[in-house]
Amino acid sequence: MPIIPTDAGKIAFASRINNEKYQKGALFVDFWWGNFFDLLNSTHARLKEKGFQWIEIAPPWDYKQINPVPIIASEGFGHTYPNDALDFHLNKMKADGFKVYMMPQICCADTSKASFSKEWWDAWFSEYEKYAMYFVDKANKYNVEYLVITGDWVVVGASPDKRPADYKERLEA
Repeated sequence: MPIIPTDAGKIAFASRINNEKYQKGALFVDFWWGNFFDLLNSTHARLKEKGFQWIEIAPPWDYKQINPVPIIASEGFGHTYPNDALDFHLNKMKADGFKVYMMPQICCADTSKASFSKEWWDAWFSEYEKYAMYFVDKANKYNVEYLVITGDWVVVGASPDKRPADYKERLEA
């Protein structure tokens, strides 16, 4: 495999507030295919060699169904991390000395045709809590430095008038 020259780990940035350091790292692709196991050793070694300190991953979950109520799941889509692969990758990143930034996502189904009834939203919040807590547990188990879980527009393609009035409060609960 050819080596792609890069100075990414050496770039000098303007100073930050309170002299905070910039995170030097890489964002891995946001899907997982089984052949990635074989690539991690050489990829991690190259990142270390170039001075990278962080790895960001964005493991996706997807909608198993949208109607009559949503079901959000981690496996069975061909692009999601199976549980054992996520455990392996998190453990490998930490064992290789990287700091981890994990920002899971729910994609890629079109939710615009969902019923958005009260029952639908109740089920969605229940599913979303399971999804969020799964990643909270992983972050705790592997001492992930940053975990970002959002309930933004990508998660549910519903316009504000189709969202419950207490959407933000329930999402932040």
